[in-house]
Amino acid sequence: MLGNEYFSEILMVAAYWICIVAALTGIALGLGLNFSKERTLRLMKASNRWVSMRKKIEPLERPRDSEKAIFKRRKPAAVFFILGGAYTIYMLLFVIEFPHLIVLLSENANPLVVAILVESLKWLLVASGSLAVVVGIAMLVSENALPSLRARLDRWHSTEKIEKPASQMHMVLDNLTETYPRLTGIVLIALSGCALVTAAIVRNLI
Repeated sequence: MLGNEYFSEILMVAAYWICIVAALTGIALGLGLNFSKERTLRLMKASNRWVSMRKKIEPLERPRDSEKAIFKRRKPAAVFFILGGAYTIYMLLFVIEFPHLIVLLSENANPLVVAILVESLKWLLVASGSLAVVVGIAMLVSENALPSLRARLDRWHSTEKIEKPASQMHMVLDNLTETYPRLTGIVLIALSGCALVTAAIVRNLI
C-alpha cells in the first residue's frame, strides 16, 4: 500500500512539472508571436516534423500463409493442437484456483470487476482450448477438413484504410497561427497563464 502511495506521489509531481513546463513554453511562444513574429514562425516551422507509422508497421500488414508449413507435418501439428488444447482445458478447470487469484487481484481493485474479468478470461481460454482440440481432430481425420474450413472463414482485413486519414497532415492550427500570429499569441498566453494558476492551486491543495 505504501508503495502505491509513493508511486502516486511521483506521478502527481511529474504531472505538475510537465504542466508548468508546457505553460511556460506556451507563454514564451505567445510572447514570441507578438514581439518577434518572423523568428518565432521560423522556429516553429523548423521544429515541426511529421512522423507517420505506416511505413513502420507495413510489414505487419502483409498476409503470411502458414498453412503450407503446417500441412507439411500435418499429423505432428494435429497432435500438438490436441494435447495443447486438452492441457489448457485441464489446467483451467482443475488446477488453477481462480477464487484465490480473484482475492489476490482484488486488493487494489473492485472485486466484482476483477471477478468478471478473470472469469471471462478463463472461459475464453477454455473455448480456445476446445477449438484447438477440434481443429487437431479434424486435421487427423481428414486432410481437406481444415483447408475447406479456412476457405470459408479466413479473411484478411487491413487497417490501411482506417489509418490513412490519421496519417495525413492536418495544418489547420499552423495555418491559423501564420494568418493570425498576434491573436494566437494572446490566446496562448491566456491559456498558459490559466494553466499556471490552476497548477499552483492544485499543488497547494495537495
